[in-house]
Amino acid sequence: MSNEVERRFLVDINRLPKLSQGSLQVQGYFNNAPSDQPEIRIRVEESKATLTLKTSITAVTRQEFEYEIPLKDALALLSLTEKRIRKVRHHLKLNSKTWVIDFFQDENSPLVIAEIELKNEDEAFEKPLWTTKEVTEDLRFTAISLAFDPYSQWVSKEGT
Repeated sequence: MSNEVERRFLVDINRLPKLSQGSLQVQGYFNNAPSDQPEIRIRVEESKATLTLKTSITAVTRQEFEYEIPLKDALALLSLTEKRIRKVRHHLKLNSKTWVIDFFQDENSPLVIAEIELKNEDEAFEKPLWTTKEVTEDLRFTAISLAFDPYSQWVSKEGT
């Protein structure tokens, strides 16, 4: 168990530097969000699979329990989920920090979100020029929310 302190930002893809090869992630969820129950997620990325439970402490900090599980088990569990997301994940090192940049697929395309993990909520970091609006506290932009209410279903209505 660990605490995950994470900030999320929308991305201007025209300002992004060249990225290395990304990896496809498929995530399935066993419960709806946002809710007061822990988020339960299965993630498959290439030949690695994890089972993760997350609970919110604050808008920026969540308690995370993550366990690597056999790929065969993960695929069986993933088949039991109705709500999934697919994204291509890239990593970009910048000023001794690693940014994760997710290009969402399917109904969540063309959404691109960058995340940075911090040691604590007050840790200073340099916001890259290719990031735009911070969406950390906007629950619509969490992966579980995007699985249940895809970006394409609401962005055109709101112009976000």
